[in-house]
Amino acid sequence: MKERENQIEEEIRRRIFCGELPSCRPNHRVYGGSGDGISNCSCCGNAITTADSQYDVEQADSASDLLEEVSMHIRCYSVWRRVSELLRMEAPPKKRIFQIAYSRELMCYRSSLLRTRGYEVTSAVGNEAAKTLLMSHFGATYDLFIIGRAAPAHVRFEIACWIRTQFPEGRIVALHPEEDQRIGGLDGLEYNANDGRPQVWVPLVAAALRKGGIASASVQRTPAERGHNV
Repeated sequence: MKERENQIEEEIRRRIFCGELPSCRPNHRVYGGSGDGISNCSCCGNAITTADSQYDVEQADSASDLLEEVSMHIRCYSVWRRVSELLRMEAPPKKRIFQIAYSRELMCYRSSLLRTRGYEVTSAVGNEAAKTLLMSHFGATYDLFIIGRAAPAHVRFEIACWIRTQFPEGRIVALHPEEDQRIGGLDGLEYNANDGRPQVWVPLVAAALRKGGIASASVQRTPAERGHNV
């Protein structure tokens, strides 16, 4: 029994890390009853039969106005809560990430996933919105910039150049839809992900944040003061 519970715990950790399962939030609501016979458990992946007891969980995603809904065995629910709390306790000191996205849905998804991993995330949809938001946050610091993948290469290249000009010490992780869309030719842009799966690009974020010798980028001067147009 203990071995089975340990297996479920490891599977829950894997699913939370990969973005397949949200972590448990304090504001969640639970609806219990008999298994519906058609759902799979969001924690262990096994079918929830009519002979099982089932919990349907609803909770608000703190990164957006979206509602997260998951179904699970009652026996998996307590493990999910415990693992979520352990992950919060194990989380490293928060790093600040600024995300430039080109889809609200992807922005919310990535923000939620990164917050689950313990990062602070500020996001904007589109280059111009990102520039406006960044330049309005005088004195703010960011440890990493993420450039989304749902835009043509020249659009993403333009914001990468702008970030490198405005924040020379900033680290950037660029996500790409295809290999030939990779942003290149920019100093410090060695973190490129050509696969949209979280298990591919989330470790790149962690690797970029571990990179030594580069300080956080800090918004300190207006575009006019720096002599650049936004």
